Amino acid sequence: MENNEKTQCKDHARCMELLQLILDGEASESEKEYYYAHMEKCMPCYKEHDLESAIRRVLKTNIEKKEVPADLINCIKSKIKETV
Repeated sequence: MENNEKTQCKDHARCMELLQLILDGEASESEKEYYYAHMEKCMPCYKEHDLESAIRRVLKTNIEKKEVPADLINCIKSKIKETV
């Protein structure tokens, strides 16, 4: 990676959108290619990718999945229907 210590990305919003798509496994090949090429030249995006990836790794390995009680699901669904 080039040594580019700029503090802001000129296309921050788009890059963060692409990063989320990539980490969620929903990005197209062209979106991935664009982001990874951009990240090589943009230190803020490189750091953001590193941070977001680390957070997701920690969440996947350290958070215990628990089943949600059916009555809670039904309660939430009914509250949603009431507000719509």
